[in-house]
Amino acid sequence: MKPEMVEAVRNSLRKQGYTFTAEERQRPSLPEAEIIYIAEARVKFTAEEVNALFAASESHYDGLCRRQSQPGGILWGLRNRIEYPPIEQCMSTYDVDLLAKIAEQLDLVYRHLDSSNPIFGIPFKLSKIFKVLNDEYKRLNP
Repeated sequence: MKPEMVEAVRNSLRKQGYTFTAEERQRPSLPEAEIIYIAEARVKFTAEEVNALFAASESHYDGLCRRQSQPGGILWGLRNRIEYPPIEQCMSTYDVDLLAKIAEQLDLVYRHLDSSNPIFGIPFKLSKIFKVLNDEYKRLNP
């Protein structure tokens, strides 16, 4: 498409409220509600991390955390991807926080392992991701 045609289409769409540059974008306002933006991160996992979180989920005291290792749960889906790497999932702060809660059980499930085992780094990894997502949420929703 010729550049002048592209600009004509953009101008037509601008009249309808569409934006194309950062300067043109404004936060829409609604009288009864406020628009918020949710940040997500594409989180990569190793097979060992998924299996460890899965085991911690299965024996977790909280029902919501246990459901993550059942059909339809986050960990169930991640475990199904182990054979087809990379193992990754787009996650919000809610999802990351839920996995962090599950990861709290790792020291109970794997108490027979040495504390230098890489699976004990999972809570730290998740807390770093949570912080970045939280900071991005604050940036997007001043």
